[in-house]
Amino acid sequence: MKYLIHVFILLFTICSCQSKKDNENYPIETVTLNLNKKLEFLFLDFIEIDTIIHLETKDSSLISAIQKLYFTSNYIYIFDRNQKQILQYKLNGEYVKKIGVNGGGPTEYIQPLDFCVSEKFNKIAVLEDIKRITVYDLNGKFKEKIKFPYFFNKIEFVSDKAFVFMAINSPKGHDNNNVYTGDSKGKILYSGLPIDDHLFGINIGLDNPITRFEDNINIMRAFDDTIYALKNNHITPNPSLRVI
Repeated sequence: MKYLIHVFILLFTICSCQSKKDNENYPIETVTLNLNKKLEFLFLDFIEIDTIIHLETKDSSLISAIQKLYFTSNYIYIFDRNQKQILQYKLNGEYVKKIGVNGGGPTEYIQPLDFCVSEKFNKIAVLEDIKRITVYDLNGKFKEKIKFPYFFNKIEFVSDKAFVFMAINSPKGHDNNNVYTGDSKGKILYSGLPIDDHLFGINIGLDNPITRFEDNINIMRAFDDTIYALKNNHITPNPSLRVI
């Protein structure tokens, strides 16, 4: 028993010395926080409310949560991912109808992940969880289905016949990137914005990492203070925009 105690003490001493050496190699930095300094502001300090739209509530238009919405000249389109539906409203909030429906039919979509709307192209594209896009016109008339070889989880129009996507994990053979563009035939045209292992994924906490205004497409990533611009199938930091 005495020998066992001696062995234990020896091992404990060795481990303690090793831990001390490790701490010497990796010094601990001290960060001082001023908890008495408060920054108080209201959201309304940064915006001005122009109009409040009350959406009409019916049994056929119940909303669980709004993940994304688009305004056109005549309508509002709302994506409720929880209930797997896209709803169309007039600008005064009057409910019009659902765009498509979740199901396995030839004009239906399955497990929608995201959607995008283009008044310029008269199209609504629904990104599904089966490597596919289902496309409708702005009135909900079915147009086509497009198969892609990879899984994506965010989508936006680049042109009438091209899209930009974002992926959490890079598809094989495409240089470990976050952003891809593809055409209406399902062909990948471009990939860029390499995945940064320090960013823990591209859109954690971001429902809308891709934004489009007119012909300008901007891309954001969580934990990244740079906003990127996509133009002519090329991604560069947008010099006029930055997250602070």
